Amino acid sequence: MFYNRQEHYRYAFGHPQELLIRSNEPSGTSLHYGLLLDVSPRGGKFFLEKELEKIKEEIDVEFTLNHEKLYLKGILLWKESTTEGWMYGMEFHKDPGKEMLINNELKAYLELE
Repeated sequence: MFYNRQEHYRYAFGHPQELLIRSNEPSGTSLHYGLLLDVSPRGGKFFLEKELEKIKEEIDVEFTLNHEKLYLKGILLWKESTTEGWMYGMEFHKDPGKEMLINNELKAYLELE
């Protein structure tokens, strides 16, 4: 089976991390609180109770893995309905500095786990 992913790993949280999402909607910018289910240096999967209308939309996400609060921009790639809400996949904009920060924060997070 072939997966269309370029990263070497994706970390799935036992206890999902909280995240804040800013998305552009016709009425203006909206804030949504959700859960980060998994993350890699180039993207992640998250859960929201609310459906976001547009796929391929640019969004801003904010979350903390260990100590450092991460602010990332990305594109929604897919969404899937669940019984309790919606799951989404996103790809972060390419930024080697942020990718290295995510790697370092994940390493520190795993040491504490």
